[in-house]
Amino acid sequence: MGFLHARHRPLRTLFLVIAHTLGFLLSIQAVMQTRTEQGAVAWAFALNTLPVVAVPAWMVFGSTEIENYQSAMRVGKDEVRPLARKLMGNLSPDAASGEHGEVLQRLQKIGSLPLMEGNAATLLVDGKATFAAILDAISGAEKYILVQFYIFREDETGREFRDALVAKAREGVAVYVLLDDLGSMGLSKEFIESMRSEGMRMSYIMDVVGKSNRFQLNFRNHRKIVVVDGKRGFLGGLNVGDEYLGKDPKLNPWRDTNMEWRGPIVKALQVPFAEDWRWATGELLGQLDWEIRPGDAAGEMEALCLATGPADPFETCAMGFLTLID
Repeated sequence: MGFLHARHRPLRTLFLVIAHTLGFLLSIQAVMQTRTEQGAVAWAFALNTLPVVAVPAWMVFGSTEIENYQSAMRVGKDEVRPLARKLMGNLSPDAASGEHGEVLQRLQKIGSLPLMEGNAATLLVDGKATFAAILDAISGAEKYILVQFYIFREDETGREFRDALVAKAREGVAVYVLLDDLGSMGLSKEFIESMRSEGMRMSYIMDVVGKSNRFQLNFRNHRKIVVVDGKRGFLGGLNVGDEYLGKDPKLNPWRDTNMEWRGPIVKALQVPFAEDWRWATGELLGQLDWEIRPGDAAGEMEALCLATGPADPFETCAMGFLTLID
């Protein structure tokens, strides 16, 4: 036993030396890649003091592809934003005036999309109201449907949603479905094929990076967006699954909130979808309707789409919240 113990001691020492060396090297990478000062300090401290735990954690949660993602997303933005430039024509000189004019002007600069007039919003207080409204909009689609979710389940709700999309695809409506490959990893090949075989365009948000990226758990896309013909748009917290309708006994009751938008702001809601589609597939959705017409007005509400993400040159989301708080 003493002999074995004596042999294990240098092995443990060698293991710790390797772990600390690897932790130090990865801490440099973490400082270079982490977007916030707090995150950089936390990772650097953990990787140098507890490398045995922190190194595996960095492999899972620390995205080594963030620079590639940022570069690809910025290229996509440069291509998508000119297509959406007609949105700027809707910006009236008086749109960002009045009591909160300064705040609205600052938000426009932060998000690079204009404040839009003539919109109407409906609060959808739970899953029942949300899915009823989305399925109604899908049933009336004439040109195209954009669907983006983090979670899409192969259950009763998911099949109903899929069937509604299939029905419109058979009518010649262009259907684009964008899912996160981790959040929607439970979908079977048969389920996916049942959508693609009907002519729907379907992609996972990380296809371009590779399947190995799914193990980097923080590198996800949680957007939940539905746009129909550029006229009706949905944005909120609900994914596609039975639990969002209170049908999962383990999670029931479940309540989340969505909003339906009508008016010119829906054209702005297409921008983050088009950028994400460009990132995931390398394709540009140039056939979307970007033109804002006088008849698009649906109400008297002013709205602004503040699309944020890790490819932004600064903390767009945090700056948006701080602007509103201020």
